[in-house]
Amino acid sequence: MTLLALSLLAVVVVPSAQAAKKKKPKGAKVTFSVSKTTRTATLKSGLVVKVKSTGATSVKLTTGKSLTRSVSVKFKKKGTRTIKLKLATKGKTALGACGNVKVKVSFSAVYKPTKKSKAKTVKGTRTYTWVGAPCPVKPLHVDAANTDRCDPIGSGQCLSPFPSNFYTVPDASRPTGLRVNLNRASMPVNKDGTPIDPAEWNTADGFSSTAPINVQIPGLNSKAAFDASGFTPVTDMAQYARTDNPLVVVDLSGDATQRVPVWAEMDANADNDADRLLEIHPSQALIPGHRYGVMLRNLRNAAGQTIAPSTVFRAYRDNVITDNAGVEQRRKAMNDLFAALSPSGIAKADLTLAWDFTVASTKDTTDRMLTIRDNAFGQLGDTNLADGVVAGTAPVVTVDSVMNFATSDAPDPLAPGVERSARGARRVSGTVRVPCYLTSDNCAPGASFNYAGDGKTPVQRTGNYIEAPIRCIIPRASENGPIATGTRPVIYGHGLFGTAAQGWRGNKIDYAYESGLTICATEFAGMADEDVVPATINMIQDLSLFKNMADRIQQGLLDFTFVGRAMVNGAGMSAKRAFQNGDGTTTDGSPVIDPAKQLAYFGISEGGILGGALTAIEPDATNTVLNVPGMSYATLLPRSTDFAEFASLLYPSYPDQKTRPQLFTLMQMLWDRGEASGYVHNMTTNPLPNTPPHRVLLQAAFGDHQVANVTAETEARTLGLRARGPVVSPGRSTDVTPFWGIETIAPLPFPGSGISLWDTGPPRLIGTPGVDERWIGTDAPPTENKAPVSSTDGGIKDGVYVGPTRGSGDDPHGAPGASVEARQQLGAFLNTGSMTETCDPAKACFADGWTGP
Repeated sequence: MTLLALSLLAVVVVPSAQAAKKKKPKGAKVTFSVSKTTRTATLKSGLVVKVKSTGATSVKLTTGKSLTRSVSVKFKKKGTRTIKLKLATKGKTALGACGNVKVKVSFSAVYKPTKKSKAKTVKGTRTYTWVGAPCPVKPLHVDAANTDRCDPIGSGQCLSPFPSNFYTVPDASRPTGLRVNLNRASMPVNKDGTPIDPAEWNTADGFSSTAPINVQIPGLNSKAAFDASGFTPVTDMAQYARTDNPLVVVDLSGDATQRVPVWAEMDANADNDADRLLEIHPSQALIPGHRYGVMLRNLRNAAGQTIAPSTVFRAYRDNVITDNAGVEQRRKAMNDLFAALSPSGIAKADLTLAWDFTVASTKDTTDRMLTIRDNAFGQLGDTNLADGVVAGTAPVVTVDSVMNFATSDAPDPLAPGVERSARGARRVSGTVRVPCYLTSDNCAPGASFNYAGDGKTPVQRTGNYIEAPIRCIIPRASENGPIATGTRPVIYGHGLFGTAAQGWRGNKIDYAYESGLTICATEFAGMADEDVVPATINMIQDLSLFKNMADRIQQGLLDFTFVGRAMVNGAGMSAKRAFQNGDGTTTDGSPVIDPAKQLAYFGISEGGILGGALTAIEPDATNTVLNVPGMSYATLLPRSTDFAEFASLLYPSYPDQKTRPQLFTLMQMLWDRGEASGYVHNMTTNPLPNTPPHRVLLQAAFGDHQVANVTAETEARTLGLRARGPVVSPGRSTDVTPFWGIETIAPLPFPGSGISLWDTGPPRLIGTPGVDERWIGTDAPPTENKAPVSSTDGGIKDGVYVGPTRGSGDDPHGAPGASVEARQQLGAFLNTGSMTETCDPAKACFADGWTGP
């Protein structure tokens, strides 16, 4: 806008007021005004001034800076004159320019009553503004490329920041009103130069509720820069609320004045700073269907210097027009975002970067799973799964083998050296028939959903079933006593890429005996042992195939529900001699399963992660225990010792380190359809359609090397669980507030869902030096996204004793399962739905022989 000050001087000679008092002359008073006309009229006719005098005088009118020509006017008596001050060349130029012109008009009336009197001055000011057309601004030159498929606010890397609503299009048919729209040319490429096919991702109506939010910002590329900027670390999540926090996330579908709790970290897996991204993690799962705004401000590099916004983001923020059509196409969306962010109280001028994204709706995430579940149970004749009534026919059960234990504490034939026969009565092997909704025959690995003509509804091909394997354990009524009856039916979920045979392990016999359970294990199709080769190996080398894993996991969840229904429907397992108290093969007897007892579920590790999704969709098992659990594989995998083997294939397949964090976030979008992160909001008191509510107990191992504690804590916070306290011994955790945001329970029992933490203590050596030294106990979890380094025990190698190496200590992953107190707590919850006290109430819960500091 152009501002022009025109100073107008009116010189008037009149008798002095002071002299008039002495000689009482007839005085004169002069006033003036500037006529307000249009700019066009002023340019044509000049500046129009009306001068009024009450007596004889002379007036000389001029303007400063020679903007007009001077004019002299004489009054012989009182009167009014209209004078036009013709614009000079400078005046025409000034008034003819663009923008608004402010005209300041001043007058000074000077008069004398006599020639010898001193002059008197009267001054006045008027201000006028002529409105003009906006001045054209020379567009800022911007070289941003591929703005149709790569967000121009990023640093030049596609999918940064990500997730982002830039990668969506409007779709009124979807619950969020959006649909993901990733361009294949923008997707990460493997070593062969093949980009991931985004077709399956583009069916979603939003992004993951738990996956890392990734962004690359030049200068913010090291732990030193992270610390200089003052981000919230994983060890002190309460910092998210600091008024000067450089990272602010708000819920634009809720109260944008309230911050969403998040923490952040620099990717520790990149080999150099140039490839290092900032990863932002929700401290609890985001709300499905909600839109979130992410703001970064006051960022600093490792030297403490301020990091400037990118050229494109500055252009949006400061309303600078660019010459790049692609950049300008995004301007309206950015302006809308700035308006939506304004209630947050973060000054727009302080922003280094801001963007928004929308979380996928619950319907979008769960609809496929619920569709196949409801269709399959409909085939059994049960369409009301929320009423808790076991209706309809039973799934087809086939018994392949029955093995009765000897009635003595003889060695377990399937686990040499482990004596459990005194507690276990029988092992049963067989299958349960489940409708298959994949394209492959018998749901073989490597296939995805078979869709109806609408391309959205999974359907069963005629006659296509999977024979889900079952491995069951039935306990004794007493040590070395007869087979137990009146047991509670329990389905069991195995660990990472495991098999149903894990249900036969010795500690499952302990679980069954100690708590009166008949336990049947089946397999998480999609992440079972048979899925590793070749399906998972092929998928790791080309993540376009990842939908196959995601779809088959959902089939696997269905398999579990059918195994559970076969356990509680009297015409299922209980009708088989293998599940009666005869000899299990030739004679009839009474069922070992009590038909009045509710089905329950417990799973470990992977069975605790995928088991979160199973909990949310289970029609019969309303009490579940998730042992050493977590959610969001995208956060968990880089922190897990289990991932090393798969990373050795994934990382060479996708060598660009800048895109690897995006790989995890992309995978999580599909993983959400079958693991706890996509179902966590519906696991307990907010059940999914046609589903009963549930109670859940999480049992975590402090410092777990395979399933990071932070993922279990995130799950607990989202569920609103309360923790058995004291949670951990003083000084044991590196967190400022261990289990931040999770309220503790005291005293127990507590009739509801909760979480407990089991500690094996700090690393310490036991055994005989030089003979059999081994580590027990572990350090606190790493504070970066890397796995702990598990210690090694001493032992003979090539005839020479090699001493132990400390590392991070011994992996406590299996400790809760080996702890009598943890097993008692688990069994009590499965039987009652209540958390019971099995530890010293004044201390944290311990395992593996640790009794506390």
